[in-house]
Amino acid sequence: MVTEMPSNVREQYPFKAHYTKVNGRIMHYLDEGAGEPILLLHGNPTWTFLYRKFIPVLVDAGYRVVSPDLIGLGMSEKPCNDYFNSLLHHTSNLDQLIKQLDLKGVTLVMQDWAGPIGLGYAIRRRENVKAQLIMSTWAWTEVSPFHSSIFPWRMMHAPVVGPFLLQRRNALTERGLWLSVVNRDRMTEDVIDGYRFHMQSYDERGSFLRFPRMIPLGEKNKENTGYHIIKQIEEKLPELDIPTLLIWGEPDDVFPKEWAERFYEILPRAEKPIYVQAKHFIQEDEPEFISRELIRFLKGL
Repeated sequence: MVTEMPSNVREQYPFKAHYTKVNGRIMHYLDEGAGEPILLLHGNPTWTFLYRKFIPVLVDAGYRVVSPDLIGLGMSEKPCNDYFNSLLHHTSNLDQLIKQLDLKGVTLVMQDWAGPIGLGYAIRRRENVKAQLIMSTWAWTEVSPFHSSIFPWRMMHAPVVGPFLLQRRNALTERGLWLSVVNRDRMTEDVIDGYRFHMQSYDERGSFLRFPRMIPLGEKNKENTGYHIIKQIEEKLPELDIPTLLIWGEPDDVFPKEWAERFYEILPRAEKPIYVQAKHFIQEDEPEFISRELIRFLKGL
């Protein structure tokens, strides 16, 4: 695990580190403020640094903000094992953390891989979820145009090219993040350092490779460990009667706005999607706006 933080990263991320064990592995999480709990959930290749601008706003509004680093990312333990990076395992880890912290009536904030992870929890523990914010993610086995393209995504599945790009060259951090925001002026060298910090070695960056390889690339990819879990989530979505806020980037190169509309049509208590000028890492493009909209949404429930 990474424990020593460079000063330029610490200045952007001045939060107290907490650690616990979930399913036998050490998980790092943030726990700030007091009040109704909001869980800020990240995906790949990010960590809780992604929500650094959300946390003070939500705490000032009277909420308790909990944000865990997924096992394999951030300052959590990084086992070199596909089992610990499975979708089922990540959902179970989230369940364990919420139980340990005795969080009741949680609001889930989800983007990227946090979508199927958080929605998997919501389906499993519907009675404990008050509301949810869904951004730039998916919950079905259909492949997005981005993920069906040969470059860059299918190349990640290649036995030599994938490890070279994602582990050796750290391509998701060095280029992927910068390409996946509209306001690139925000992605300063200090910000990129924040994302470099948590994955410094070749072995640590193993999760960067394992996450893409879990994405079901259609019917021909059923052997993929994520396919059947995501299929189960997809089938249960129409029953998930949770107040839902949808905020989507336009243009989002990874998950198109049509997928926000699909969530709106499927989820029985979803508000009409709100679109902002952002790409996939919407938290970097519009942190202030999203935080305010989430507060508005929750105050109205």
